[in-house]
Amino acid sequence: MAEREQRYRLSGHVRLDYAYLGGERWGGKAGRGSENKIGFLAAVSLSDEGHPLRTRLTPVATFTSEVVKRRAEASLVPGSTASSDGLACFCGVTATGCTHRPTLVAARASQANCLSCAGSARCSATPGLHNLWRGSPQRISDPPGAPRG
Repeated sequence: MAEREQRYRLSGHVRLDYAYLGGERWGGKAGRGSENKIGFLAAVSLSDEGHPLRTRLTPVATFTSEVVKRRAEASLVPGSTASSDGLACFCGVTATGCTHRPTLVAARASQANCLSCAGSARCSATPGLHNLWRGSPQRISDPPGAPRG
């Protein structure tokens, strides 16, 4: 399945987010620094109505602009519009010919997390959703209106 998915590139409006999978081991560190957590980038292309069309989940070692740029080159069609929560690393998509529209969350809006592309005409804050999904990662493939249990 992973090989087949490599043929597809996301286009149009694409939502970007990051997450960690894994948990705390007894005696280990908790939170993002936990040894057994794996970070990954999530990208979801959306229809004009805002429904998910395709998803890309990519494991990554770190969340940097360079990593996002490399993943965007492989996963996004140039000219796509990517929206995110404003984490600075997501500005890396602008280096691939995509537009970045961060939505700064109220608690972090004053921190201006998108300084690395602050002068870019492609990088302008617009209203939108903060979370890529609500609930567990499996929910992203559920059809709209599906019961959550």
